[in-house]
Amino acid sequence: MNHQRVDVMMRYTWTAATGVLAVLITISVICVSPAAAHRVTIFAWVDGDTVHTESKFSGGKKVHNGQVVVTDLEGACLIEGRTDENGAYSFKIPKPTAMRIELIAGMGHRGEWVITDEEVGASGITAPEGDRPPGADVPSRGSDSPSPASALGPDDIERIVDAALDRKLEPMMRLIAESRPSGPSISDIIGGIGYILGIVGLATYVHYRKQSRDRST
Repeated sequence: MNHQRVDVMMRYTWTAATGVLAVLITISVICVSPAAAHRVTIFAWVDGDTVHTESKFSGGKKVHNGQVVVTDLEGACLIEGRTDENGAYSFKIPKPTAMRIELIAGMGHRGEWVITDEEVGASGITAPEGDRPPGADVPSRGSDSPSPASALGPDDIERIVDAALDRKLEPMMRLIAESRPSGPSISDIIGGIGYILGIVGLATYVHYRKQSRDRST
């Protein structure tokens, strides 16, 4: 009779574990596959008067011949181009304004990156003289003015360097933040499966030991 109980409980355990495993695998396929299939990223940064971009798929493969569309934040097209064999595309800043850079890689693969006004302003690009608002100040070129460097103290220089570093590091920090997966990873799902199977097995063992102890008393 004891052997029959053990066999029944073992069958129940494996049936429950198999059901849990099937459900978790189904969830992992639904949650992970679409994101992995359509995940593509474009990263852009300003260097002088030029914007450089790099594009890749989620597995690390470079986006070759992907369409890059650059617009201002109102949607007006500024420039278009294609990525090279290394997934790179560069262009001169066409206008001193914030830009939205969209990558179109086909088959539903899309990604975008925004270059802020601060990043463009740090490049030194300014509006043409005819586009400046009336009364805009024009820097004096007189030789009597002290040089900017001589008017700066150590604290001023430190603040300027810190601000420049922040501007350079901001795109990298945004890339890291946006590259983090929003859903569970494969390792998380497998770990969850093992955890649940372990709980089911432990519960079965405890239940069997309790019944054996009750029968012996």
